[in-house]
Amino acid sequence: MKSYLSIIIILLIANQEFCQINNTRKLHAFSGTMVVSLDGGFTLGKTDYNSTQPGGRLTMGVEYYLPTSSIHILGFRAFGGGQQIYSKETGKNIYVPDIGVILLPDLIKTDMYIAGIGVIYSISIKDRLFPYISGGLSNIWFNPKIENGKHAPFNAQDKYRKNALVYDLDLGINYQIINNVCVKLEGGFHFPNTDNRKRASSM
Repeated sequence: MKSYLSIIIILLIANQEFCQINNTRKLHAFSGTMVVSLDGGFTLGKTDYNSTQPGGRLTMGVEYYLPTSSIHILGFRAFGGGQQIYSKETGKNIYVPDIGVILLPDLIKTDMYIAGIGVIYSISIKDRLFPYISGGLSNIWFNPKIENGKHAPFNAQDKYRKNALVYDLDLGINYQIINNVCVKLEGGFHFPNTDNRKRASSM
């Protein structure tokens, strides 16, 4: 999955997050709180194909922020969900070790499921804006298909592992509209630790 997942996500997400902030002290707005979020957006992938199209992404998450009276805050999050990656190119050939040169399908649609954890650092700007950076680990399970919805050839033959560990780096900003409700804009880069993609992309 090298090319297929050196990607996974150039995430440029314009998501909405519904925050449930249970804060009873006048500290940092997120101090000692649990946040439940629903995020929607899109994913762009870098694959062996020259052309990619945006795929949908939908995740749910839970975040917990440590108590603090500082403008700086540290939190932890767990999340899970799904996304899609579309790759398209006609007449694409690649070399696969131990197999040789193969012709890729003209279109690959890859469904993915995600589960991960991370650490968040955020800063408060007038208790209204909260820029943040997050790093963590996730696992993806992927299922490549071709134009007719059938499993891609190598996928159908189980010639590669269909999961990978991914290193996640996300940047974003939360904007608190009213107490207990905020929206989020986030972008992320996600790097898999496997080099299987040469087989996976021929699925």
